[in-house]
Amino acid sequence: MLEIKHYIAYINSMIKQNWKNNPLWEMSDPKLGQLRALPLVLPHTGRLARSIPLEPSGILFVLGPRQAGKSTFLRQYVQKAIAEGLAVERIGLIEAESLESRHDLYSEMVDFCSSRNEYHLLLIDEITALDKWWLALKLAADEGALSNSLLICTGSSSQDLAEGADLLPGRRGRRYPLNFELLPVAYADVANHLSLEEFLLTGGFPWAVAEYLRSGAVPPFVYELYAAWIQGAQVKRSHSAKNLDSLLHYLSNRTGTGVSVAGMARDCGIGSNHTAEAYLRVMETNYIVMPCHWSEPGSGVSAPRKNRKFYPFDPLLYHLFHDFGRSLDSAWLNARQRIQDSQRLGALVESLVASELRRSLAMVPLRYFQGRKEIDFVGESAIEVKYQNRVSLDEFAWVSKVLPKDMPLTIITRQTRSRKGAIRAVPLRDWLLEDR
Repeated sequence: MLEIKHYIAYINSMIKQNWKNNPLWEMSDPKLGQLRALPLVLPHTGRLARSIPLEPSGILFVLGPRQAGKSTFLRQYVQKAIAEGLAVERIGLIEAESLESRHDLYSEMVDFCSSRNEYHLLLIDEITALDKWWLALKLAADEGALSNSLLICTGSSSQDLAEGADLLPGRRGRRYPLNFELLPVAYADVANHLSLEEFLLTGGFPWAVAEYLRSGAVPPFVYELYAAWIQGAQVKRSHSAKNLDSLLHYLSNRTGTGVSVAGMARDCGIGSNHTAEAYLRVMETNYIVMPCHWSEPGSGVSAPRKNRKFYPFDPLLYHLFHDFGRSLDSAWLNARQRIQDSQRLGALVESLVASELRRSLAMVPLRYFQGRKEIDFVGESAIEVKYQNRVSLDEFAWVSKVLPKDMPLTIITRQTRSRKGAIRAVPLRDWLLEDR
């Protein structure tokens, strides 16, 4: 009976691989169909697919938030593999969310890989949806079933993938890099289609960009889509939705401000610092918020006992945090009103700068400095956000006493462009379009 069950699971999985029996599979694939229907095809998924070589074998992970394009990326990787000559029968796709357990995942992997003597490709979408998924990979790898395979697994929880990867030492092949990220698009990817103000409203999630280009607004169902993802990430960890509402409102009103977890727990009625940390950890590892730690400029070391800043991962999430748990019918109108408020606009711009830095720094944590005065971001260079029409570099003479001698400082402004020694001012749009 067990063999029959595995055989049925294998057959059901293969039914989803339209490229095996249909040379025109791309026309019937729902994800690629959605891509063709978009008013603007965003480049981030195809760019990632082109960047990952088809050989040699190994186990690769692609991390990123929900609804950022990971499933589309996998289909585009199938297109790439076929274009590079890999036979269609040697390409498989498993939708992990359609499986009941890691045991089903193991069966499908082994059935597919063991029946192919030649080099093959197996794609696993949203592998972190399965509890203890890494045990399926570990067992299959130890049995030698994956020795001639390239596995590309996507997931939405960097914590789950990191923990799983730690249990796979020596089993992931001889490739480098092994981990990739697929994030919402950067402003540079849509700068020819959206103004900076529009991007501060829509952010870079594909649904938001597409719906705005279609109708000139982000409709309520898009906000609801991402709200459900945020809530689902916490519910999976048995966290209260009521506390989540309070926490997101707290963070939205303190974007760019250092906060203590103790104060956060108290003000949000969460009950304990440990529980508040658990909420934050889930949001951090699911690409919902980015922590920014205090650091002495030039040290490259975070101070864990100092207050942290928390930024939403994308402008759309900044707006959603404000309206989370409330009616989303007026979310678009609220967002438009929000960017007319200079204080909230400044916080949103700082959050966008944090997103861009996080994108270019990959896994390197964001850091800031605060003494008598604050520097928004410190690393190999320093960045201060001063989103005003006129900014004088003379205001920043004090930084010479704080920053290491050779560390440059960039002031991100609304319009001012100037330079004085190691200090430069540059408009936000121009900075976003720079190569990093």
